[in-house]
Amino acid sequence: MIKKEGQMTKHMKASILIMVVFGISAAASPAEITKRNGETVKGEIKGLIVQQGLVEKKKGDMYSSTFFTLNGTDIVRIDNDGVHYQPGSDVGFLIMTKKCSAPDLIEALETWIKDPPPQGFPVLWLKRTPSGTKITLGKRGKESVIRNDILGEFRMSKDKGIIVPAIEVVTADGIVKISVQELFDY
Repeated sequence: MIKKEGQMTKHMKASILIMVVFGISAAASPAEITKRNGETVKGEIKGLIVQQGLVEKKKGDMYSSTFFTLNGTDIVRIDNDGVHYQPGSDVGFLIMTKKCSAPDLIEALETWIKDPPPQGFPVLWLKRTPSGTKITLGKRGKESVIRNDILGEFRMSKDKGIIVPAIEVVTADGIVKISVQELFDY
């Protein structure tokens, strides 16, 4: 595919939107990650980080799940108290509802990345996945810490998404991968 000057691909637009929606700071300060074993790693966390919310069955045959999404660069610290965010960061929430079976988180994140909400979207954005899951994407508001397990980093490869059960941290010595099992359970 040949792009004319000034054109952007869908993935470039989605990446820019994620940065705008979730407030990436131009001068991100290093995060401090304390592992279960007490070891501390300092550096910039990369990628879109996904935290577990509530997975529950609602009335009748309707299922509902909630997850939190945030840019790694908005994280200041991860420790036994939770995931701490930069002052003024917006924490995104993703609510999914589906009839008869639990919603698919990967499908919901793929749908969001492939067809993102328009820039400056209102507090809530609604969409349906190919399998019929209703997605509500919103801004949770200003937070300082949330105690929810980290599932990992969401990545898109071509048109398929995955959640890597680790976080990547760019340190002074290079990239360090920290498995979610090395982090605290909340």
